Amino acid sequence: VEAFGLINASDALLAIDTLVFKEKKYTMADLVCAAAVNFKGHDTLLKDIRNVPKYGNGNLEADKFAAELANSFYWIVHSFSNPEIVYAPSFHTLNVHIPAGKKYGASLDGRLSGEPLAKNIGTTPGMALKGHTSLIKSAATIDQSKYFGGQALDISIDAALAGSTDSKRKIQALVRTYFELGGLQIQVNGLNAETLKAAIAEPDKYRDLIVRIAGYSAYFNHLGIDTQQEMIRRFSYGM
Repeated sequence: VEAFGLINASDALLAIDTLVFKEKKYTMADLVCAAAVNFKGHDTLLKDIRNVPKYGNGNLEADKFAAELANSFYWIVHSFSNPEIVYAPSFHTLNVHIPAGKKYGASLDGRLSGEPLAKNIGTTPGMALKGHTSLIKSAATIDQSKYFGGQALDISIDAALAGSTDSKRKIQALVRTYFELGGLQIQVNGLNAETLKAAIAEPDKYRDLIVRIAGYSAYFNHLGIDTQQEMIRRFSYGM
């Protein structure tokens, strides 16, 4: 049972808790009405939503919301299990978070209408801004032992930055630390956004370019343009 948009939902819950209940800056109706029109004419409100801490930055409050929501989702899925069948919750969105996002309007985490949902156990590009270490800390707050259906965390590291022995040791330390914190699955792409842009512009020169998706790899030029553009955006943020 795949969890789509769970991280978007947890960030939205924190935005509601912060802006409506704690700061009392807006009413719930204010937020809902603004999202219904894709935040058009509500630039200040959208900015305030995006300034609320987000999952993926090692923020304790934001990560707590994600962990609690993930735990609730697990128990809902688990409640349908019986001695004959076990339902496995999962954070594997593959690439379907892109068409799924197209079906949804704006959300209260600051995501605009039609934009992709968060991929796998990661976050929406532009929400996690403090680097890989903060991202793995956030992901590790979720009890991944309950997500035995899969819970990939995607990171992108420019291959040019991994050439030295020191850089390789840092990458090794990052992956080991994630596992020590309770992480179970991490997917690494050794590419940068500029390479992907070049592959779109001159596909014949990049026929052998392979990217990691979610549990499998694929030729970049065989992917749809929406998937390619989403990967460029994620890679720009190291995701």
